Amino acid sequence: MKRILLYILLSITIFSEPILLKNENQLTDSSQKISVVEYEKLKWKFEQLEKEIRELKENSINNKGILSDVTQKYVDVSLYLKESTGDVKSLYKESFNDLKTLIYQFLALVIAVLIGIKVIGTWELNKKFEEIEKIKEALKKLEDDVKTKYEQLDKKTAEDLEKIRSEVEFKRENINELSGEIKNTLNAEKENIIKEIKKEISKDSKISDEIIILDYKESENKNEGTSETMDVKKCKNLVRNNNYDEAILGYENIIKNSKNKAELYEAYNGLGEIYKNQKRYEESLINYKKALMNIEGQTIDNRITLYNQLSHVCYMSNRYDEALRYNEIAYELNPNTSDEYLLSSLSDLYERQNNKEKAIKMLEQIKSKNSEKYLIYETNEKIANIYSTFKDYEKAIEIYEDLLDETKNLYTHNLPILYFRMGYNYYMANKYKEALVNLKKIDKNSDYYEIGQSYIEEIKKKS
Repeated sequence: MKRILLYILLSITIFSEPILLKNENQLTDSSQKISVVEYEKLKWKFEQLEKEIRELKENSINNKGILSDVTQKYVDVSLYLKESTGDVKSLYKESFNDLKTLIYQFLALVIAVLIGIKVIGTWELNKKFEEIEKIKEALKKLEDDVKTKYEQLDKKTAEDLEKIRSEVEFKRENINELSGEIKNTLNAEKENIIKEIKKEISKDSKISDEIIILDYKESENKNEGTSETMDVKKCKNLVRNNNYDEAILGYENIIKNSKNKAELYEAYNGLGEIYKNQKRYEESLINYKKALMNIEGQTIDNRITLYNQLSHVCYMSNRYDEALRYNEIAYELNPNTSDEYLLSSLSDLYERQNNKEKAIKMLEQIKSKNSEKYLIYETNEKIANIYSTFKDYEKAIEIYEDLLDETKNLYTHNLPILYFRMGYNYYMANKYKEALVNLKKIDKNSDYYEIGQSYIEEIKKKS
C-alpha cells in the first residue's frame, strides 16, 4: 500500500515538475539529500543487498569475514536510507503542498477568468452601447446639418423663384396697366369724337338718332363684358362644389380685369386656398403673399386668418422660421386670443426652436381661454409631452398621472398611448419597476404594444 502511494506521489512529482524542480534542486550532495529517483535506485540496491546477505548466511557460513563486511555495508546503507527517507518524506510533503497550491491557483484562475469574462463582456457590451449612442448622436447631428442646409437652400431657391415670379408679375401688371391706360385713352378719345360729332350735327335729327343708337350699343357691349366676368361669390360657389379649375379661371379673370383691392384680395386669397388644398404650396404661398399686398381695408379677423394661412403653407414647405414669423404677427394682432389653432401652432414652432417656456405658455393660454373639457385634457397631454421632450421626466410623469383617472373614465381610447408614455418616462427616469407596471398594461391590440414589449425586454436586460 505504501509503495502504491509512493508511486502515486512519484507520478504527481514528475507531472508537477515545474513546482518540484526547486525542491529537487535543494537535495544536493552538500546537504546529503537525494532526489526521489536516486532514492528509489538506492532502495532497490538495498533490497538486493538484503537478498545477498541472506544468501551468504545460508551458503557461506564459514566466510565470516565477508559476511562481516557485507553486514557493515548493510548497516551503512540502512542508516543512509533511514536518513534519506526523512528527506524524501519531507520532499513529498512539500511537493504535495505545492501541488495543492497549484490546484488552488488554477481554480482561482478559472474563477477569475469566468468572472473576468462576465465583467469584461459586460464592459465591452456597455462600450458597444456607448459607441452606438455616439453614432446615433453623430447621425442626428448630420441629419440636422443636412436638414438645415436643405432648408437654407430650399428657402433661398424659393426666395429666388418668388423674386423672379414677382418681377414677371410686376412686368405683367405694368403691361396690363399700360394696356388699360391705352384702352382708356382710346375710349376717352372715342367719347370726345362722338361728342364733337353730336355738336356738329345736332341740327340733323336723323344723324342724332344714329348717335343715340351708337351710345346704346356701346353701353350694351360693356354690360355683356361685365356679365362674362365671374365675381368672387360665383368663384366661391365653384370651390364649394369642387370645380377648382373653373374657380381658378374665375379668380384669374377677376385679377386681370379688376383694380379694386377688396376684389383682388378675395381673388388672390381664393387661389391661395385652392393651391393649398391641392398641396401646391409654392403657388399657394405666392398668391397668399399677393393677397397680403391687397389686405388694406380688411378686418382684423381676415388679417389674422391670412397670416395663419401663410404660416401653415410655410410650415408645410419646411420653412419653420418664416412660419413662426407669420404666426407671431397674427398673435400680436390679438394677444388675448383663444384661437386654439393659432396657439397650438405657435407652441409647436416654439418647441422646434427649443423654446420650452414659450411653447408651454401658448398651451397654458389655450387652457385659460377655453372651457371645453376634452380640449383642456388634450392640452395638458401636450404640455406633458413637451416636458418629456425636454427630458423633464418627473414633471411629465406628474401630469400623466393626473390624467390617468380622467382617461380611464372618459377617454379610454387614449389609455394605450398614456400607459406607453408613462412607461417610457419612468424608464428614462431609471424607475424600472414603475415602468414595467405601466408598459405591461398596454392592450395587445394597440399600436403601442410592440414598442412597449421592446422596452420591457430592455428593462429585463438591465435588471
